Amino acid sequence: MDAGWRLAVTGGAGWLTQFLGPDRVPQEIRLLAEHDMPASGPYLRWIAWWPRLGLRPERDQTPSERAALFERAYPDLARRGWALASAYEKSRFAGRAEAVTEAEDAWRALAPSIWMAWMRGLGRRFFRGLRRWVRRS
Repeated sequence: MDAGWRLAVTGGAGWLTQFLGPDRVPQEIRLLAEHDMPASGPYLRWIAWWPRLGLRPERDQTPSERAALFERAYPDLARRGWALASAYEKSRFAGRAEAVTEAEDAWRALAPSIWMAWMRGLGRRFFRGLRRWVRRS
């Protein structure tokens, strides 16, 4: 197999791994929310995407602090991020059952936008690396 094909196969495998990665939430991120709370599922999926978006969740951050950090990084997605964090807080701290539906709805609205933001960032990183490679050649 020539070098071009090897590069394509390796890149495709890396992309697939990145694409499938958010479903495999690392243990340290799982500890950020309680599993017995139904609204923690959408909240965990949101936090699991953060490393791919260039954000770092800290253990001692509250959901509101995370939403504020997300707002600074992605102002166009801020409203949906705040809705998800608020729904999680209502479920976890107030025990409100309707917050589970709010969290799921907020995640459904946010997920496609997060995926597109990740793809744009992936494309930028790819072309930045390609430009560096071309300059060295």
